[in-house]
Amino acid sequence: MRTLTIVRHAKSSWDNPEIHDFDRPLNARGQRDAPTMGKHLKTLSFMPDHIVCSPARRALTTATVLCEQIGFDSAGIERDDRVYEASLAQLQTLIEQQDPQHHHVLVCGHNPGLESLCHLVAPGSITSLTTCNVVQYTLAIKDWPAFDYDCGTLQYHLRPKDISA
Repeated sequence: MRTLTIVRHAKSSWDNPEIHDFDRPLNARGQRDAPTMGKHLKTLSFMPDHIVCSPARRALTTATVLCEQIGFDSAGIERDDRVYEASLAQLQTLIEQQDPQHHHVLVCGHNPGLESLCHLVAPGSITSLTTCNVVQYTLAIKDWPAFDYDCGTLQYHLRPKDISA
């Protein structure tokens, strides 16, 4: 059995149109939601073995804040360019290539790729993946290369609006 957690970055700012998409920071709501989600995850004894994250500022900030809340050393976040603007095929390959020693992998990035990934893992398990959502699946696979369509069971789908601060 493997566990996959999918996190869409917290809400980002569009205030400055001169900032490149890659460099957009979190807005006030994102700065509020990311620690709220991290604190809630800590109450669930949440602890991945490995975190793979888009290097985009909003995703990396979200992952770092989650790490601070759950006690995961943020220096261990793997920044992977493939997660930024990733297609479903790119995300599937990334997961298939995870180290066999990692039993619980968290991927933090962007839509539409991550929402498509949720639909691949467990079709119909979620309706949408909005900002700062955390979705966790138990995978009925022994090894990451076996990752494929309908291999997972939804454990939870957490949304900031459903979590009290």
